[in-house]
Amino acid sequence: MSWQDTDVFEPIRDDPYGAESVGRGPARSWVYALVVVLVLGVGAGITVGGLYLSGAVGPVATEAAVTTSAPVVVASAQTTTAAAVPVYVGIVEPWSGGAAQEQGGAEECSVSDGSTAAIIECYRVRTEHVDAQINSARKALFGTADAAERKAMVNEDAAWLAARATVCGARPASGGSVDRIYAAQCVFDVSDARLAEVNEESLPLATLTMGKSLESGLLAWYTTPKGSQISAYQSGSTRDAIVCFAVIGGHAGFTVNTDQFTFVVGAQTLKGQQLGSDMTVDGYQVGTGELINFCMRYDDAKHGSKQGSATYSPGSPAAMWAVKKSG
Repeated sequence: MSWQDTDVFEPIRDDPYGAESVGRGPARSWVYALVVVLVLGVGAGITVGGLYLSGAVGPVATEAAVTTSAPVVVASAQTTTAAAVPVYVGIVEPWSGGAAQEQGGAEECSVSDGSTAAIIECYRVRTEHVDAQINSARKALFGTADAAERKAMVNEDAAWLAARATVCGARPASGGSVDRIYAAQCVFDVSDARLAEVNEESLPLATLTMGKSLESGLLAWYTTPKGSQISAYQSGSTRDAIVCFAVIGGHAGFTVNTDQFTFVVGAQTLKGQQLGSDMTVDGYQVGTGELINFCMRYDDAKHGSKQGSATYSPGSPAAMWAVKKSG
C-alpha cells in the first residue's frame, strides 16, 4: 500500500505551476491538506479493512459484518435452523398417494363382502380411517415436543411406516388370491396396533385359530403394539403337546423370550422347552421383516385330553391359539 500512497502524492509535489506562482500558495496548502486527509482516510480504511478481514478489530469488524457478511451468515443460520427442526409429516397411503383421511365403512371385513377386490378395498378403507387417527394423535404430541423429541418422533414414524409393508410382505404365502386379502388385512392390523400404542391403550386378547403348517401360509397372526407378527401352528400329534411359533420382527424388532410362549390347560399355565434346533432362540433379536420359527414341547400337558391353547403372554395373555388335544 505504501507504493500506492507515493503514486498519489507524487503529482502534487511536482507542481507544474512552480513555487513562485502568484496567488497559488494558500490554494496549494489547502489542496495539500485536503489530499493528505483524503489519502490518510483511504489508507486508514484499507488498513481497517485488512484488520477486519483478519479478525483483528472488534468494534469496526462488527459494524462491517452487519453491512457485508450478515446477510450470508443469517441466511445460512436460517437454513440450518429450518433443517434442524423437523416438521410433522403424516401418513401418506401407498395405494392413493395422498394423506390418510378419516373414512366411514364397515367395522369388519370378511369373505362375505364379495370379490377379492371388494374385501381388499374394505381393509384399505378401514386402514386409512385408523391412519388418520394416528396422524391426529401424533400431530398433537408433536406440537408439544421440543426439537430433539420431534426429531425422534419423525424417525420413529418413518421407521414404522416403512416397516409396515416389509413386515406384511414377510408372511409366508399360500400361492392363491387369498394372499392379497391377507396382505391387506396385515396392513390394517399393523396400523390398528400402532394406534393403540400411540394412544397408550391395551390391545384386546386375540383368540385365534391354530395353523397346520408354516408352509401352508394359512396362519392366523397376532400383531404386537410394535408391529411384530406372531403365529402358532401344530407339529406332529397334539397328544405330545408340541406347538411351533413363527415370529416376524416389527419396526422395533422383537426379542424372543421363550417363557412368554406358554400352553394353557384349564387353570394351568405351562412353560415349555425348545425342541432341538441349530439355534437357541431365547434372547434372540429378530430384525425388522425377519421371519424365524421354533417349536416348544409342553411335557406336563402331553397326557391330557382337555381343551388347551398355545399362548403368547408378555406379562399377561395377549394372544391364544386354540388346540384340541386328542385323548
